[in-house]
Amino acid sequence: MNDKFLLHVVKSSLNIENNLSKVIYQLFNVIDPLSKKLFKPNNFTAKNKIDLLRDLGLLGGDEYKLILLQIEIRNVFIHNLDITNLDECFKYMFDSTNSNANKNSFSKIEGKSQGEKFDNLCMINITNIDNVKNNEVKRTLKITNEVIALAYLMFKKQQYFIDLSRNLAKIEKTNDIEIIKKELRITSARILKQAGEFQMEYEKNELFKMDLVKGIIQKK
Repeated sequence: MNDKFLLHVVKSSLNIENNLSKVIYQLFNVIDPLSKKLFKPNNFTAKNKIDLLRDLGLLGGDEYKLILLQIEIRNVFIHNLDITNLDECFKYMFDSTNSNANKNSFSKIEGKSQGEKFDNLCMINITNIDNVKNNEVKRTLKITNEVIALAYLMFKKQQYFIDLSRNLAKIEKTNDIEIIKKELRITSARILKQAGEFQMEYEKNELFKMDLVKGIIQKK
């Protein structure tokens, strides 16, 4: 194995680990990793990072295995100078008890050569890590929008009851029975219409809360 390929293996794995760190720091709002016991680079390995994302339900089983495979390839090369190519690397990994990666993961990756397959593995892993971040951003935005909609509904309800109280106070001051009947009919119609709208909004928000709970349960 030449030094150029070894450097490529190490740098590509460092790139993966750096992207994993960025995603996790964003998820947990970590501004200064060195100030945290858990997130200090010396304590928080690449394996720890993918284990965390897997436990949170943010990384699927197949994605987890592919990133783990790349991490283990890096580890084999940097700790075993006698291993000179990917075939020897896999023989060491899978003929020993040292590997947690999936034996068949690499064989399923497209590529005409082992080197090309390794490059594709790197690109797949970068894409999968980016998807974790993008999916969390979308989920957060969805929750934020629903919370805003719920807050607006509560504001509408409050404003409606203020207006209703004012209308009833105005009716109380009226002496003409016909005007009172007319105003009560109008007010009753408004109440029924608004009640229907509130019911629709309530059901919509209940469905949102159910979806949210399902999402949390599935992640667990």
